[in-house]
Amino acid sequence: MANDDGKQLGGKRLGPFLVDSRLAVGGTSEVFLVRRHGVTPSPTLVLKRPLSWLQSDENFREMFAREAQLQALVRHRNVVEVFETGLLPGGEPFLTLEFVDGIDGYRLLRRLRQEDRKLASGVAVHLVAELLEALSAVHAARDPAGHPLGIIHRDVSPSNLYIGEDGRVKLGDFGLASTMHRASRPDSGATLKGKFAYVAPEQVEGIPFDHRADLFSAAIVLAEALLGQQLFRGAGQLAVLLAIRDCDLAPLDALEGVVPGGLLGALRNALAKDPNHRFQDAIAFRAAILPFAAPPPQAARALRSEVLRIRGNPTRAMERVSPATVVGATFESLTAGVAQPPPKGPAELPSGFGVPAALAPEPTRAPTLPEMREPATTTSYGTAANFFRSPDGTTHGPLSFAELIEALIVGRIEATDPVSYQGAPFVPCGTIDELLRFLPSATATTTALNGPDLAAGRTILTPLALLSHLADGWRMRGDAALICERPLRGDVHESGRVDRKEIYLREGFLYQVASNEPSELLGEFLLRRGQLDGPGLALAKGHLSRYEGRMGDTLIALGLVDPMTIFQAIRAQGRSRLADLFGWPEGSLLVVPGGAKVRPEFPLKLDILTALVEATSTVTFPVPTGPFRAVPNVDRPESRPTPSTRTGAPAALPPLLERVLDGLTVDGSAAYDDLLRHLARGGYSELDARRALHILIAAGLATRV
Repeated sequence: MANDDGKQLGGKRLGPFLVDSRLAVGGTSEVFLVRRHGVTPSPTLVLKRPLSWLQSDENFREMFAREAQLQALVRHRNVVEVFETGLLPGGEPFLTLEFVDGIDGYRLLRRLRQEDRKLASGVAVHLVAELLEALSAVHAARDPAGHPLGIIHRDVSPSNLYIGEDGRVKLGDFGLASTMHRASRPDSGATLKGKFAYVAPEQVEGIPFDHRADLFSAAIVLAEALLGQQLFRGAGQLAVLLAIRDCDLAPLDALEGVVPGGLLGALRNALAKDPNHRFQDAIAFRAAILPFAAPPPQAARALRSEVLRIRGNPTRAMERVSPATVVGATFESLTAGVAQPPPKGPAELPSGFGVPAALAPEPTRAPTLPEMREPATTTSYGTAANFFRSPDGTTHGPLSFAELIEALIVGRIEATDPVSYQGAPFVPCGTIDELLRFLPSATATTTALNGPDLAAGRTILTPLALLSHLADGWRMRGDAALICERPLRGDVHESGRVDRKEIYLREGFLYQVASNEPSELLGEFLLRRGQLDGPGLALAKGHLSRYEGRMGDTLIALGLVDPMTIFQAIRAQGRSRLADLFGWPEGSLLVVPGGAKVRPEFPLKLDILTALVEATSTVTFPVPTGPFRAVPNVDRPESRPTPSTRTGAPAALPPLLERVLDGLTVDGSAAYDDLLRHLARGGYSELDARRALHILIAAGLATRV
């Protein structure tokens, strides 16, 4: 039965239900329109059940049951209702849901964009105010004993917002919902929960989050309804996640003078990077925007008109199956492989559903939004063989594109080495535009930009020296580059080559950690973490040329690794490279004040002190001499706004450092043994005390007396 289409299923039985049609099949579940057998009259219901291959998976069955339980506990006019849950005769779990006969918010906003139109701002505000009513009920839900559940929806997006033909708005699909005790810890494997363009910065960072993440997602929905465009954008999914992490609200500038100032101010408040600077609950958010909403009856009438107009267009066959949207199937999943006609102008509204002039949909002639950068074409990267010549005159090749890129990244090819790229004559690598961005930053080219004799400034690399310079970067909030090298190990044919790591600090953050070690490339890093297998990596390397040599984008495009896993892996990769560097038994360190002007495609923006605590967990530092005290009047992190944000987000100290500072005073001193006892009560070891004190002293937060 699972392979039948909707017409074949009509009239068949699923336990006590008669199937009218199958609406959609997703990645984990399938959904049907059903009626209860033998009941007259029988209302239409939506039945959802897991796909057959997941029905024996106990973890998924538990998740499926939790979805039903959580949604059933939320009873509100703006939440899709769960009627029943149980087992079908074959032992398959199921749940039945309220059938919302309409469309989802994704289809509504998508159609308006195609037609170069927008909802009237008052209607858009009403839509999100109804969503916030639903979230208020979700977040306030209690169990049968009256205890707060602390439910977080975690998937607030236009495709889970359902608009009926009566104009009512409902929130559905609790498949990713969790209670606070689950969401308070980072997700295992850093898997993205929710549509990646609608998550909050704290979810992107992989740190604990609460119900305020749902409010951020609701604010994105409002912003997109007002803009008529996606709020967080970029050339690829990783770029979108970066925009969310940095809370890049530049697109909202286009709303200045277009929507009321009070509404725009409330929207910026709701989109604050720091959850503590946002509205603290859905009620407060709704109260702030409600004065700008159209009257509910008129707004519902306007939404009803749009729903009927969109559903009544006979030229878009797939939109006739719109009931599938009530159970979370996305428009893309329903239209896969279906050619879409070109966008048309606004259709005439059905007779009897005129919209008051004040609520008429607004054409998107203003604001003017910056163009989204399209993914670069792949014509520059062909499949012809590549060659390069090493300084001793040896020609290496033929190399595939992936092999050429790896040779560039690990430093086997330098800017002056001759390269035959895709069959072209040999020319210096640094003159080939397509390859420039793969050259390590600390090549002869970069050295020339920073002075002719930087080697004279090299010092011996030690854990304390590295820690000191990194902590200086945090304290001074400046830019610098730390170039670390050691003789290449193993290959006698590579004499003169070096292992190199390059650390870039910008505005007091760890901006980038580059490495020329093949084992530290992204694909190999994912392989070691068990997030990618060997055949998958080989497949990605074979397709690398289609995505400008970007392994992350290649893996995402091929569906081998999800965007959030890639995002978190790149950040973990940077931390891992730093930790590895602290373990080098030998090497040299060169500090370039101001730093090389590297422009990484993925700036890590890691808090330096947090990165230091993590990277030094296995380093045995010498016992610091004391006693010690905290430094008075120091600019603590609570007042340090992160760069590239309007709202500012305080970077709290890591718990270990906070614990040590709690044991220090500014007007007295603490002996080392006293600090050890204080730390032991917090579960920390003597080695923790050593590294914490060295970090705090280097950062200027503590001093020896």
